[in-house]
Amino acid sequence: MSIYVEQWHKYLRWMGIVLVIAVIIGLHAVWFYSFATTKFGEIRDGFLDLRQWDETSGDTLVLDGEWMFYPYSLIASEAAAKTVEAKPINVPGSWEAIIGSNFGYGSYRLTIRLDPDDKQTYAIYVPSVQSASQLYINGALAGSSGQPASKEADYRPYNVPYIAKAAADEHGMIDIVLEAANYIFQPNSGIELSLQFGEESVIVGRNSTSELMQQLVFTVFILHAVYAVHLYMMGIRKKQLLYLSLLLLIVLLTLAGNGSKLIYDWLPLSYEADFRLKGVLLALGGIVLLGLSVHSSAKRLLIIAKRALMVTGFILLCYSALRTGTVSFSTYIVFPLYVLSTLITSIIGIISSRSAPIYRNLYMLFLLTALFSTVVWEYVQLFAGISTIFYPLDLIIAMFCISSLMFKSYLNAVHENKQLADKLQQEDKLKDQFLANTSHELRNPLHGILNLSQTVLEREKSWLDERSVHNLELVQSIGRRMNTLLGDLLDLSRLKEGGIQLFRSSVNVHQVVEKTMESLKYLLHGKAIFMVNEVPAQLKHVHADENRLAQILFNLLHNSIKFTVQGTIAVRADVKEGMLQLSVIDTGVGIESAKLDYIFGSYQQISNQDAAIAASGFGLGLSISKQLVELHGSKLQVRSTVGEGSTFFFSLPFAEEGEQGSDDAGHGTQAVLSDAANSCADNGAATAAGVSAPAAPKRASDRVQHDRAKQAHHELAAEQCAAKEDYRINILAVDDEQINLQVLSNILSADHNIHLHCTTSPLEVLEKLADQSWDLIISDVMMPQMSGYALTGHIRETYDMNELPVLLLTARNQSLDVETGLLAGANDYIAKPVNAMELNARVRTLVRLKRSHRERMSMETAWLQAQIKPHFIVNTLNSIVALSTFDQDKMIELVNEFSEYLRASYNTYDTYKLISLKQELKLVRSYLSIQQKRFSGRLLVAWEVDEGIELMLPPLIVQSIVENAVTHGALSRSIGGNMSLTIQAQDQTVHFSIKDNGTGMSEQLIEAVLNGQNKNGTGIYNTNLRLRRHYRSGLSIKSKPDFGTEVAFNIPLY
Repeated sequence: MSIYVEQWHKYLRWMGIVLVIAVIIGLHAVWFYSFATTKFGEIRDGFLDLRQWDETSGDTLVLDGEWMFYPYSLIASEAAAKTVEAKPINVPGSWEAIIGSNFGYGSYRLTIRLDPDDKQTYAIYVPSVQSASQLYINGALAGSSGQPASKEADYRPYNVPYIAKAAADEHGMIDIVLEAANYIFQPNSGIELSLQFGEESVIVGRNSTSELMQQLVFTVFILHAVYAVHLYMMGIRKKQLLYLSLLLLIVLLTLAGNGSKLIYDWLPLSYEADFRLKGVLLALGGIVLLGLSVHSSAKRLLIIAKRALMVTGFILLCYSALRTGTVSFSTYIVFPLYVLSTLITSIIGIISSRSAPIYRNLYMLFLLTALFSTVVWEYVQLFAGISTIFYPLDLIIAMFCISSLMFKSYLNAVHENKQLADKLQQEDKLKDQFLANTSHELRNPLHGILNLSQTVLEREKSWLDERSVHNLELVQSIGRRMNTLLGDLLDLSRLKEGGIQLFRSSVNVHQVVEKTMESLKYLLHGKAIFMVNEVPAQLKHVHADENRLAQILFNLLHNSIKFTVQGTIAVRADVKEGMLQLSVIDTGVGIESAKLDYIFGSYQQISNQDAAIAASGFGLGLSISKQLVELHGSKLQVRSTVGEGSTFFFSLPFAEEGEQGSDDAGHGTQAVLSDAANSCADNGAATAAGVSAPAAPKRASDRVQHDRAKQAHHELAAEQCAAKEDYRINILAVDDEQINLQVLSNILSADHNIHLHCTTSPLEVLEKLADQSWDLIISDVMMPQMSGYALTGHIRETYDMNELPVLLLTARNQSLDVETGLLAGANDYIAKPVNAMELNARVRTLVRLKRSHRERMSMETAWLQAQIKPHFIVNTLNSIVALSTFDQDKMIELVNEFSEYLRASYNTYDTYKLISLKQELKLVRSYLSIQQKRFSGRLLVAWEVDEGIELMLPPLIVQSIVENAVTHGALSRSIGGNMSLTIQAQDQTVHFSIKDNGTGMSEQLIEAVLNGQNKNGTGIYNTNLRLRRHYRSGLSIKSKPDFGTEVAFNIPLY
């Protein structure tokens, strides 16, 4: 079976080569045809007639043909040489047949005749002249590369492409003289590649396109080379990645030295250095290619060829690095033959490979074939003298293959890592299971030891001597310690499985610490260590699992005892951010900073040289403590200095007042700590409930715009409270100095209606804007994260000065500072030090401003609610009377609808209150039914409403727009009209659309209605204001005179 598979793989490889070659040949043909140059006329005796050529065709002409050559004469720069006899020479081509050697110098000449009236600017592209040249147009120097000279001492070789502008003289003639010299390059001389002639924009554009494509391809090559090295450094230790990276760089630098020769823009290379670099790159590329493609398992003949070529490559590498002087013909030929030989050997090696996966062989074949095509194409152009635009497709194919190989290597590495990780997890699980089972088995004998020793101690204590009693007590302590270790093993297993639950209650921390220290005192025997409980006895209780808290403290204290030779171990309580922070502090050996990252891992032990004897146990205590602390919603952290000791600390929330135990004293230290926890002194406090922790910073602009709908609901809730009970004033204060916040708290706390929320972070202010309705922002001006001016500007992006007043506190009372604050959008300012009476007065003034704004909006809503127009009532009653004489059934229907409409319109619900969409639509239905009955067939209503939408919205939002669409829209025409109501749920919003085919409005009228400048559009103006107030977005009106109107808006779903 394997024979057939191998044959199939070989067949696939050959088919892949054939397919890639076919594709490459086809792409070359298409590319060459698309960017081909043309010939017009024939150059003879250095003359070309282009009078019949259409210069606007966009064609690029090649100036191939019979130029005139002046051997050993520089006719443009040396006037005396113009008498030298000229000889015809074919361009492109060497002057060896005329001079007898490729070393020497001379001048090429071509005269182009154009129409005398031709004022067009042309350009000549000179791709390659060996090995220095200067181009003169009508006697003026137009471009150069290097410095040609009659003496080798004055000669400077340099061969890069350049473009020269050309324009006909008054007789329509362009006289082209190209001076060239070569004293270094033996294989060739003079014009190597075809010169190109055409309109300046065409030549420049063609050259720019070629350079741009080269830069793009080279950039991608560099990125993939870096990516391959990065994969290797990340842990995918496969030498193929380094080979691929090196191969990419070699191909990049080699090709950058050809064509447009961009390498000269990157590196300050001389002509000789360029050839040395090319030689080194070609030799090294062959070595890398052989190492990548021919493996040690290849056939013997291939191994021999590989070794021979690699030895040859090293020889060429050394020769290129050390070579000086002229470039010989043999050197010029050897390198292409070497590269082609390595490519062919590599292709054969891939085809015959059996060890590598088929996908890798196929990609390598495609890669080598593409590189082979690139090399062949480069040398074909060079030897044939063809100058064309850069061809990138072979390199793109090669890049695709290399990318696929790297990506596949990455996927394989990920798969292997996953398999190893799964295996490690399985082994780790088996290990934990073994330890858990062992702990279970050891508990039985341990139970006997503890109980028997306890029985003996209680029964025989009066008969035993002091030493025996001490030994039995020691057995008890050691047994309890062993029980704790076994418990750790079980807890570790349960923690990994998520099987531990916390049973929280009100916990007296002082007592827990005291009991835990008592259980560990036996470990202090023989050590000069003092354990100190610095937790106040009357400390406010915490909300925690008492047993788990004792376990955490036990592990931390036991760890400190192990690694402390002498000194003090203390447990201290502090209040941080409204929570109790417990710290276990020792004066032990400390922990190196490099080890702090992994000490909380399972089975990890600190192995300091001074503590090697003390290190014992399983190394589970810190790991279990860390996970138990995290279950409490906190984080176990450590600070340590080698030789000075360590501090482990974590935080716990305080218990609610109702959870306090009977031993809660409520005075002394507890009162102090409770007050501290409930003040603004720690990182911005709220009320007596505790301190609100600063949130993680985000972008300020995102915070201001966050959850606008949520803020609208908070405002509505506050409005309802304001209407029903004593007014609650919510003030948010921000200052980077805690003492300043404490001052504000002391001043404003005298007013029981004021609820002050403090923070030290301006970014947190922007986050809290959507949490609830705020009546006032008090901000310091100078803060590190964001100034008060910037904070005010961000607030004003969403809230105007009436919606949310801002009071700035500043230590500077200069007029410029005040002006800056007011321009930023602040309502008022007050200078430090703050006067209590002034602060209270300004706060009250700004709060009344906010309340008056809210009351005004409320009054406008109530006014709109009362807008039942008298003529509508009178007309409806007249319709009822008229129907009573000939259609009593219809009259009864109209009376019922009118009754429903009046009941809904005069409903006494609070104007602050949100009503359901169904309530709003009930009023709309009644109104439309009355109007349809009154106007019979003149009013047609289309109703497209998703009845399943559950939405709360301010009252009379839809009804006022519908009434406007009927009165001023559909019924504005004498023949009547149509009105449609569409309500549809979208992603996170409900879309409302009310359309009519009435007389429509102009853009000016729409603007006047929305701005409140049109008296007839008061309802629309009020509705727009209410929508903007509640949802930060108003009405969208689209209308055109005589074509009707559409009014639309969106309300968020939440």
